[in-house]
Amino acid sequence: MHISVKIAYRNEKLQAARLAAGMSQSQLAAEAGISVRILQDYERGARDINGAKLATLLKICNALECSLRDIISDPITLDLLKEYEKKEEQHSMYILTNSNRDIIGWDLETGEHGVYTHTAQQATFLTEEEAWNYMDLLERMGLDVSDMTTEKVL
Repeated sequence: MHISVKIAYRNEKLQAARLAAGMSQSQLAAEAGISVRILQDYERGARDINGAKLATLLKICNALECSLRDIISDPITLDLLKEYEKKEEQHSMYILTNSNRDIIGWDLETGEHGVYTHTAQQATFLTEEEAWNYMDLLERMGLDVSDMTTEKVL
């Protein structure tokens, strides 16, 4: 007696991300540098994308301009990715810039804020939360922050 079991790993997230990007399977495969057959196998479940090589996953994400979270469906992998992203974010540093690419910061000696034209020497490196809180503070002080944004530098 021979028993055969076939497991399907249908990945609706990958297909949804591809469709949201307005790409056909052949366009995505070409952009990602993978074969159309492999992409089709991931989408229909003949291959488990959660077990794909990281390089393949990153090629797909880069082509779709999405994150791993957008195409991975394995709950354990998603939890690990969330933990990794949280740790990475804790070590990231941001600066505030405006539309002229001037750096917004404050003088640590005087405690006054200012705009420093194109010089990182005066930049105050912040966590992302600190950067947004600083923008809120500047806005409460009556300054126009509509053209300010956070920029990840580290």
